[in-house]
Amino acid sequence: MNRVNVLNKQLNLTYNHTRAANQTALDATLLIDLTNKLLGSYGFGSGDCKLKYNYVYGGLRTFEPCYEFTKNFWDKTVSQRILDGGLKLLCKG
Repeated sequence: MNRVNVLNKQLNLTYNHTRAANQTALDATLLIDLTNKLLGSYGFGSGDCKLKYNYVYGGLRTFEPCYEFTKNFWDKTVSQRILDGGLKLLCKG
């Protein structure tokens, strides 16, 4: 993993290569602030490309819209943490 600063924001880059499966992937995470993240991934060879935005509201709710370019498909995830029991509710759509 490599970390660089872009416009005073932390950008994490991860490069993976699996020799047995002959697959290579690049993942990037841009930390905008404590509640906002932008994530991207690209699979070389397969052309699989995803872009995801992560927003945490009030430290309890997380909203994650995700777009898959190869499938032309939107995916949305909303989760809610319940502090007493440590449970996490998840709603995907």
